[in-house]
Amino acid sequence: MSCFPLNSVTAALGVTHVDYLSLDVEGPELEILATVDWTRLRVDVITVEYRVMVGKRLGIDGPATLKKLGDLRRFFSNTGVTGSRFIHVRSVR
Repeated sequence: MSCFPLNSVTAALGVTHVDYLSLDVEGPELEILATVDWTRLRVDVITVEYRVMVGKRLGIDGPATLKKLGDLRRFFSNTGVTGSRFIHVRSVR
């Protein structure tokens, strides 16, 4: 499967504004978010699923999930992606 950076796709389409972005990638959320040039793309609502699983049958790793939530909050705070945007990070059971 070919993958392209979000900014490359939106630039090719002439898009600078996205109403809603959902990121559910099972692990590399921060790495993916760090590739976005937020000065070139405005996103009104972002949903990031951040749950960390111990195994399919063992369930959610609570401490690791809380750490990832903190990391995501710091990322959005440090990159200035907050402001008029609504950021929703969620852990789904």
